[in-house]
Amino acid sequence: MKKVLFLGCNHAQLPYLKLLVKAYYVIGTDLNQKAPGAKLCHKFYNVGYLDFEKLIDIARSEGLTSEDYVFTAAEQFAYLGVSAVSEYIGKHWLKRETIELILNKQLFYEYFALNEVPYPETKFICTQSELAQESHKLKPDTNYYLKSDRSKNPLYIYKFDKQEIADIDINWVKDRFLVNGYVLQEEFIGEYFRVNFIKDRLYLFDFQGNRLSSAMEERIIDLGIAETLLNVNNRLLIDALIVKYDVLVNGDDYVVLDIGIDHPSRLSKYYLEMGHNFAEYYTNQYLLGKYLYPND
Repeated sequence: MKKVLFLGCNHAQLPYLKLLVKAYYVIGTDLNQKAPGAKLCHKFYNVGYLDFEKLIDIARSEGLTSEDYVFTAAEQFAYLGVSAVSEYIGKHWLKRETIELILNKQLFYEYFALNEVPYPETKFICTQSELAQESHKLKPDTNYYLKSDRSKNPLYIYKFDKQEIADIDINWVKDRFLVNGYVLQEEFIGEYFRVNFIKDRLYLFDFQGNRLSSAMEERIIDLGIAETLLNVNNRLLIDALIVKYDVLVNGDDYVVLDIGIDHPSRLSKYYLEMGHNFAEYYTNQYLLGKYLYPND
């Protein structure tokens, strides 16, 4: 029986875990020793998905090979653990540098610039003194955002105008959400869209997570947004997963705020409302490369 190293055994991951234990020998890991999925696994280790050395030790002790699988349906940081173990067992998967780029705003905005992907006017800020210097250049009556390079909403995301910036208590203590510094962005006023891709299949959601109409999808296609984002997917070789972009559109103009390997919760909710078992489709995609999603 093939093995699956399953990273993250919390409530949101249970549908995937329940499916996989029926077909594979599942070795679960979670930082929470009492994670709800721990008892479902054939074997469980109390290890977090960022503890690469211990994850590799598990892979070694359990005899994982390139014929086995490393799976997660947890947050984006978990994919760093997937990449570390995949590299160790010789399994072809996303490189860690690619995931780091996706997680890091400074890196992916620089990548956007090289690949002609529009994004808000942005400055990179590494210290309080640099921020103080830039604050004199801010436009009056204009909102700005300060977001740490690996911020996770709402951690280390600040909104202010020129008059308010001096009163903002900004965190400068480095942790996994703040590696080097912040991006300072002028607010772009526009209509928000969450753009998801499964391969070249487009799914469009609003801020509340509701799927939008095919007419709105056509608008995204007509503006060239879909083509631009699919080109990024292809260049980064990330089209095997669910990729998400946060986009603001104003008339014929748009900016891309964020790129990510999306937690499948939005699409899961959508498909479950349609009466489909999303977990089955997603695990087939993730492990076997089979894109068997129903037409919608």
